[in-house]
Amino acid sequence: MAKMAREALGIPREVPVSMQKKNSSLRSGEILQERLKTGEKKMLNKILDHMNNDHKEILPLYVRHFCKRDDVTGSKATDVNEEKMTLLVNGNETVSIKSSHKGQN
Repeated sequence: MAKMAREALGIPREVPVSMQKKNSSLRSGEILQERLKTGEKKMLNKILDHMNNDHKEILPLYVRHFCKRDDVTGSKATDVNEEKMTLLVNGNETVSIKSSHKGQN
């Protein structure tokens, strides 16, 4: 199974010496973890772009409602995960809004 996953992702079993960082012994598991992190970053950026471009008029309402604020003139999503969404408010303040529920099985 691991061999198939490595092949599907184009990860060699051992990293050739020419590809290794100096003083590093990268193995395929470490490379897979790096590729997964890169994939997560790409997905996060897609989510943030979507929220900031397609729902920009809603984001200030989230802050007004969940943070009980009425001084919000604008907000931009800067991070999101299963526990919270972080927003930049009025261009100079960061707030986090906790998720009301986590995914259920």
